[in-house]
Amino acid sequence: MARNTYTCMFIVAIISLALSGKSEAGRNLLQTNTPSFPTIPGMPNIPNIPSFPKIGSMPPMPSIPTIPTIPKFTMPPMPSFPKIPTSIPSIPFFTPPPPKN
Repeated sequence: MARNTYTCMFIVAIISLALSGKSEAGRNLLQTNTPSFPTIPGMPNIPNIPSFPKIGSMPPMPSIPTIPTIPKFTMPPMPSFPKIPTSIPSIPFFTPPPPKN
């Protein structure tokens, strides 16, 4: 996979140099009408380059529906209640009188 990527990058570089007109070798490669590309040792011979689809021909992306944002729930101010005592005062219970002898 990486070798194919480097081959495509090499071909694109040669074509771009040939189009800019600064590379004598690039112009010579484009002027020769040989169907096979020059083989570099270690690089496989590519008989045909797969054509990449144009960007304009790609199907449109499906529109993702926007999720409605939920407004933040703010707590209303609590009404002030009278403070409830936490400790209940001890209520004196009725104690029976001691039994008489």
